[in-house]
Amino acid sequence: MPKLRTLGPLVAPRNTNTVQLAPRYKDPFYQTVAYREWRRLVIARAGRQCEYVDGYGHRCTKTAPECRLYAHHIVEVKDGGALLEPSNGRALCHQHHEQASAQARSLRMRE
Repeated sequence: MPKLRTLGPLVAPRNTNTVQLAPRYKDPFYQTVAYREWRRLVIARAGRQCEYVDGYGHRCTKTAPECRLYAHHIVEVKDGGALLEPSNGRALCHQHHEQASAQARSLRMRE
């Protein structure tokens, strides 16, 4: 029985993006002992549970280690927030960390 051949694409793929995104950059600060200690403090203070509270006053139920928690700067460093001040941090699950970061980016873009 003869093998089937596959045909290559008839049209070459092209990048149609009008704006090229900058490559992702990870600040080396986030690998330091000081940052890791700040992160540990913020998450421990939250009881290893996401600190997001919805409009009805209900706190998110996601906890570590089942869910990864992020130490999120309440006032982002780019906006002048304290880098290692524990009071400027809160523990958030992935979903709520993304929402908070997107909201801060949106506000920063408007200014």
